[in-house]
Amino acid sequence: MVAATRYPKRGIRGVGSALARASRWNQVDDYLLNCDQDICALEQIETITATQNVKAIASVEGVGGVFFGPADLSASMGLSGKPSGTLTSDWQLAQHYMSIGASFVAVGIDRTLMVKAARELLGAFKDGGVAQKPTDSAY
Repeated sequence: MVAATRYPKRGIRGVGSALARASRWNQVDDYLLNCDQDICALEQIETITATQNVKAIASVEGVGGVFFGPADLSASMGLSGKPSGTLTSDWQLAQHYMSIGASFVAVGIDRTLMVKAARELLGAFKDGGVAQKPTDSAY
């Protein structure tokens, strides 16, 4: 798994970096030379078998941490010394996970955020209307 996140010679990842989101579609200078310092391979723990092996999984060289799937396991299990977290789009649940010890909680899903922004932008220009730039937007 770790090798799949690294480009050759350090790994086996395909060298299609021009298409990689992290390279900003080939807009990051020297991406292939410097990307390893920005890669964090988080192993997703979602089964009982995975929890029984979490220490071995977390000790693999190159694993940056473990991620407990919210639908299957609680982030509060604390089965390794590495950071653990989960994903939820529910703000109250995210606060709860943080309060019970999650090291991180992913609170936004990139595709959902992108679709929402695209819908807002479309709505502003739809039907030939005059669009006004939203004041709290990143456009």
